[in-house]
Amino acid sequence: MIVYDKEMLERKQYWLDTLRSEPAFPDVPSDYKPTEIVFERASLSLSVDPAVTTSLLRVCKDSDLLMYTFLLAVTKIWLYKYSGRQEIGVGVPSHRPTLKLVPVVSKLEPAQSAKQVILETKRSLTEAYQHQEFPIAQLLDELGVSGDERLPWLTLIVSLDNIHDPDFVEEEAPDLALMFGKVDGVLSARWLYNPELYQESSLEQYFEHYMQALRLVLADSSISVQQIDLLTESQKKQWVVDCNDTGVDYDQHATLSELFEHQVELHPEAIAVDDEGRQMTYRELNEVANQWARVLRGKGVRANQPVGIMLERTTEFIVAILAVTKAGGMYVPLSTDYPAERIHYMLEDSGCLIALTKKSLLSGVDFAGEWICFEDKGASEESKENLPLQNGANDLAYMIYTSGSTGAPKGVMIEHRSVHHLVVAHEVLYSGQIDSQDRFLVCTNISFDASIFETWLPLLVGATLVMYAGEKFDVMRLATSMEQKKTTVAFIPPALLNPLYDEFMESGRKFPLTKMFVGGEAPKREHLENYVALNPDLMLLNGYGPTETTVICTGYFYQSKSSIDPNVPIGRPMANMQTYVLNADMQPVSSGISGELWVGGDGIARGYWNQPELTAERFVENPFRPGTKMYRTGDIVKWLPDGNIQFIGRADHQVKIRGYRIELGEVENRLVQHDAVKNALVLIKEDSQGEKYLCAYVEMSSEATNEDLIEWIAKRLPIYMVPSAFVRVDQLPLTPNGKIDRRALPEPNQSSSTVHDKQAYLAPRNELEQTMVKLWEEVLQVEPIGVLDNFFVMGGHSLKALQLVNKVTKTFDRSLPLSVLFKNPTVALLCEVLQSHADDASGNLILLNEGDEAVPPLFVVHGQGGGIINFVHLAQEFESKRTVYAFQALGYDDEEPMELKVEQMAERYIAEMRQVSPTGPYNLMGWSFGGILVYEITRQLEEQGETVAYLAVCDVRPRSHEELPACDPERDPLIRYALLQGLDESRLAELSEEEQLRVCQQLISEEVSDGVLEEETSLPKLRINAINGLALRQYQLIGPIRADIHLFLALEDSLLEGDVKPEEIVGLWSGLTKGQVKHVLTGGDHYSMLEPPHIQPLVGEICGQLEKRVEAVVNGLFMNEDIGTD
Repeated sequence: MIVYDKEMLERKQYWLDTLRSEPAFPDVPSDYKPTEIVFERASLSLSVDPAVTTSLLRVCKDSDLLMYTFLLAVTKIWLYKYSGRQEIGVGVPSHRPTLKLVPVVSKLEPAQSAKQVILETKRSLTEAYQHQEFPIAQLLDELGVSGDERLPWLTLIVSLDNIHDPDFVEEEAPDLALMFGKVDGVLSARWLYNPELYQESSLEQYFEHYMQALRLVLADSSISVQQIDLLTESQKKQWVVDCNDTGVDYDQHATLSELFEHQVELHPEAIAVDDEGRQMTYRELNEVANQWARVLRGKGVRANQPVGIMLERTTEFIVAILAVTKAGGMYVPLSTDYPAERIHYMLEDSGCLIALTKKSLLSGVDFAGEWICFEDKGASEESKENLPLQNGANDLAYMIYTSGSTGAPKGVMIEHRSVHHLVVAHEVLYSGQIDSQDRFLVCTNISFDASIFETWLPLLVGATLVMYAGEKFDVMRLATSMEQKKTTVAFIPPALLNPLYDEFMESGRKFPLTKMFVGGEAPKREHLENYVALNPDLMLLNGYGPTETTVICTGYFYQSKSSIDPNVPIGRPMANMQTYVLNADMQPVSSGISGELWVGGDGIARGYWNQPELTAERFVENPFRPGTKMYRTGDIVKWLPDGNIQFIGRADHQVKIRGYRIELGEVENRLVQHDAVKNALVLIKEDSQGEKYLCAYVEMSSEATNEDLIEWIAKRLPIYMVPSAFVRVDQLPLTPNGKIDRRALPEPNQSSSTVHDKQAYLAPRNELEQTMVKLWEEVLQVEPIGVLDNFFVMGGHSLKALQLVNKVTKTFDRSLPLSVLFKNPTVALLCEVLQSHADDASGNLILLNEGDEAVPPLFVVHGQGGGIINFVHLAQEFESKRTVYAFQALGYDDEEPMELKVEQMAERYIAEMRQVSPTGPYNLMGWSFGGILVYEITRQLEEQGETVAYLAVCDVRPRSHEELPACDPERDPLIRYALLQGLDESRLAELSEEEQLRVCQQLISEEVSDGVLEEETSLPKLRINAINGLALRQYQLIGPIRADIHLFLALEDSLLEGDVKPEEIVGLWSGLTKGQVKHVLTGGDHYSMLEPPHIQPLVGEICGQLEKRVEAVVNGLFMNEDIGTD
């Protein structure tokens, strides 16, 4: 322990008070950022105008000032203009060996006069020298900072040879020093610098800026700091006028409807939309859009009226945006991936009275307005002719919601003219090479503004929209679709660049793109190099633009090996756009100097919906083009010498991760709404591979777990806004001035406060877990990983999830949807899912989801194939709300399936069900053949005096055994499969039955051994299918039962083909119950109705029905047969 005397205590306290306030020691912008800095020295002599020397000597004499004080004060003004920081520290040489370089810290205000800054600098310089005799090692220790003999923040020192020893400065200076001298009354200057960091040309420019500030202060010391402009008039012209000479003529009065209809006239029979087997010409698309537009107008839609669109990426979405546009309204895209709460907010905040959707997507979304569903036939009778216009180019076309700092998203309003500008700007940028021959990939979330580029750009040049319905992060499917559909143009976010490239390389697929757009966040140069190698003629554009600038406002065509700088520029302003790089005083800066980016031009949004104050703050009068507006992006950038712009980072706490713009404040505000969270701070971190992720620091009560918080927040925010790491702290550390001390926060992987480190490590317990752990460690680049570690707490995000899913698919030969990983984020749980798919032979009643013990479970019965893999998504959707058990066929895991009648199966299943729930009421669900089986289970349970509270029958119609074909469980499945594989039917006819069986068995055995035949269709499974088919044929439906029947029918299924109407199937079931039959039409076909995205609304509907039945039972009303379920 060090004991200080009174004088040393006073010095120590001075430095602690000075440096703990977090003053800025701004870096003078360097030209290079080497991974390893070699300490080199170079010197650059600078020219000083003799007139400046004369003026400086006179002013200092008249003001009784040291020349050095004056020069140091100007240095602080100069650094403020570069950094925008008001409390600035500069290093000065010491006169004592204890503290070799003294930090001189003072605060300036933009409204202060230069004279006041000089006097404040004089005071702080005097105080610093008075307290310089304090040992550097002890100061570093007191501050908790590691270092050697220097204060690590001192990146620039300023010296005057007449009072500072030049040899000492050269020995002690960091990477940059501005050294003044005075010989025979003439001022001289030179830079002492590290050539590994700086170019001479940049240092000469910086000194010009310094001298400009010095001249202005010498001319008038009463000038305010904010009035001091470092650029000359010619320099301002270069960076304000010349760089923004982007004007291009186009029709600024045309609406999107008119522009699209013009393309219809030019290319009526050209393919407008290519959607998974469905195609529509421009004429057909226009006619359908006209019909739906008339429906909307009939509902009262007029100019600028918001209309919601909640649809997936399908032809219907394209029809919807055109219909709203033609009707005159403003469309509001609502992603089906968003939580219901967020969709509800967007509908309510926007004032939508009408929203377009499909019935299968409605479940769980609360909306007071009117849903118009595409399944309805209301538009088919409307006229197909174009509608008369009722809006103009200055009316609103669409509104996209972006993350908001108040905790709620904000709506950005875009006009028709701005979208037209977007198209024109790309046509100019590509010199007309984007045209009707192109095929645009449409794969972006409809609520992300890149979807505007993917839809309107091709529609207004007569190109084809290639709709991609799969997960964007499923690179195997994405690459396959791009190749097969001969896609020529695509927007690819940087997060997908590397995995998509790897997929093309590994698969050997031909890379089809001729034009590629990258945007959303900064791409890596090496990733772009890969794509240029795939196609040397590829026109690869790195685009930049906030939503408020209509998707993109600057663009940079990437050229192979054009620079050694790893950062790829965001380019120059697009046609009819202007970009301004301004300092804190709204003054333009020159190349190399960072500033905030402001954007003007035809792409600027009208503003924020119902937020006039925020609109006035972000959209201001453009001082460089009076009568127009410019938008404050909040992004820090710099001009490059060649006129391109380099992105640096965010000025506020708004960030972009994997292409999504996120207000950290919105995430924080959501977290503190959790009952157990007292306070929260969300920061951006980088992992070992340089990938960004969200890290949340939370003050949280001990009874709540990290998993609880993740589950809670995931229901309220999109998955990309859910932090990947949570660090629990007793209290967020604060600086002396009451701000959160970010430097004192522990790192997620180093602190015992992280949930990961608090979680007891559990090593893999079997071969499956060992293999899975290795895959996780490869993807996450973290070791060791235990089987209880959470993938997302360990730094996993959607891209890494994709990488893991791809590895799991290849390693275990199992197709694993991303949603499985989100619901089962530990090694142990994921292995359990894999085992439940095929390896669980513990019985035919399988626990698929463990929920609330106080809530009666749901029992689900298999289809004719006997397996339960179909129900995995269904079970996961119930989460913790309800336990789900599934029956797989008796003997499913045995070599010899059991031949039982439907009545016998029901009897056995009831016995197993009673082992779990000895008495009712029971909740039952059956899919396909299982629907018949649960009917028989219900009949037997009611005979035994039990109650079936809930009975769901999925996609099956009751048939008499006379309607069903005869079935031989030994021969039929084999014959059927062999014929499907191409075996000659005439050849089989010539053989005896015994020989037929032998030939078919041999074919199946060969395909199993070759890996062609999946386990689900292997010989025992084929027999189960046939056995159940025989049981179904022999079963006679006997009724009626007392329970209500909840009937779910798939819209795209063969049950509803031809003239068959849902009401006919409802009528068949109605004759089998004394209760009611309530039917719901679901999305998908017979199989996909149980898969995302259709399973989510299906489960939402089931949950709602179950809750109503429970309420009825609790109130003793169940036995009243007049009670309905809805």
